[in-house]
Amino acid sequence: MPVIRSHRLMGFRRGRLQSTIRSRHVTRRLAGIGPVSPNLRLRGIAASYVRGEPTWPATLLPSFCQIERFGRTLLFTNWLSDPFDPDLHPAKLMPAVGHACELWIEFVGELPEAREGEVTVSHHWSEHVLWAVADWEAEARAAHDMTAKFGAMTIQVEPVAELERFALPSGFLPVLIGQAAPSVPPSIELPLVEAPLLAIQLLTSAEYAFATEHGNGGGTLIADR
Repeated sequence: MPVIRSHRLMGFRRGRLQSTIRSRHVTRRLAGIGPVSPNLRLRGIAASYVRGEPTWPATLLPSFCQIERFGRTLLFTNWLSDPFDPDLHPAKLMPAVGHACELWIEFVGELPEAREGEVTVSHHWSEHVLWAVADWEAEARAAHDMTAKFGAMTIQVEPVAELERFALPSGFLPVLIGQAAPSVPPSIELPLVEAPLLAIQLLTSAEYAFATEHGNGGGTLIADR
């Protein structure tokens, strides 16, 4: 069935998008996670489609938010849970939820600063892993439904030099999506959707093998260990 578009419908969807955007940082601060750095982490200044990367719901320049606390750094996608922008995704039928989740990763230490005159790119293994999972989610739109159904899930992502010890025989890195973390709220409330905050965690080859042997519920068994 063809999608019927009208100026009224497009304006309604654009209004919902703007109401979500205005609430972002306020919502995160109220969630008690920590102070958000004013500097976003980018891969470059060219639009995602120019670089051959998946397009996020409402931006052509995907980015991460950065929070530092207690000697640790947390990176969050910014924002997969946006409603779909009708100008970027006119055929999407569920503009109110986007991907209905945000992804995040945590590590001990601080992120290196971009060198002078350089656009911020991935200088740390955590950024590489989070970008890889975010790219997968931007295309698959599966993390929310899979973790809601099974609790946690596993995937393989592109390797990075610092994490060779985690690599599978295939050369890819095994990661777990959706393990609960007591120090981070399970979700954030946005005007149109409650978006789960899904943690990304590296797995060993043995953990990944165990998870895959147990099918769709294997990720949850690993997360509950």
